[in-house]
Amino acid sequence: MQRWITRRYFELEEEQVQARAWRKQVMERLAAVQQRQREARTAAEREHTAAIEALLRRQKALVKPVVEVVFHEAGAYPTVGRDGIPEFAMGVPVYVRGKPYAVICPVAGRVSTLRDRLASLVLFAATEHERGRIAAQAAPGQRVEVLPIELPSPASGPEQREPGGLTVQQAVSRMVGLDRL
Repeated sequence: MQRWITRRYFELEEEQVQARAWRKQVMERLAAVQQRQREARTAAEREHTAAIEALLRRQKALVKPVVEVVFHEAGAYPTVGRDGIPEFAMGVPVYVRGKPYAVICPVAGRVSTLRDRLASLVLFAATEHERGRIAAQAAPGQRVEVLPIELPSPASGPEQREPGGLTVQQAVSRMVGLDRL
C-alpha cells in the first residue's frame, strides 16, 4: 500500500525530525554543563572544607604559644575562647582580665569587615603568608604577630575533634551563620 502526501507534509515531518535532533543535542550540552558545574561545586566544597580543617589545626596548635606570649606581655594568665567565632573573624579570642586582648588565626577575608572592632587587638598567625593576608585586611599599623609552629597532620576524618570542640561541619555552619537560624 502506498500513501501519497503533499510536499508540505513531507517538509514538516523533516523539520520535526531536525527539531528533535537539535533539542536532543541542546539537552545533552545542557546536561554536560550542569555536570561540570556540579563537579566544580563539589571540588570547591572539598577545598573549602580542607581550608577550614587547616584553620582549625592552626588555631589549636597556636593556643599554647599564644598563651605564653600574652602571659609575658600582660602579666596575667589569659583565658582562651573555645572556638573561632564570627565576632572575631572566625578567630579564637584571647581575653586578659575579661577583656579581649588578641585573636588567634582570624580569617583574613573577614578581618576587613570587623577592622574597627579588631583594631586594638593583637592578631596571631601561624605563617608569614597568613600574616601578610591578615595584615593586608587589618587596620593600618595593627600588630599582627607570627608564631611559627609545627602543625599536626590532617585528621583521618573531618568529624575527629577534641572533646567539646567543633567538627568541621559545625565550623562551616558557624562561618556561614547557619547556627544563628
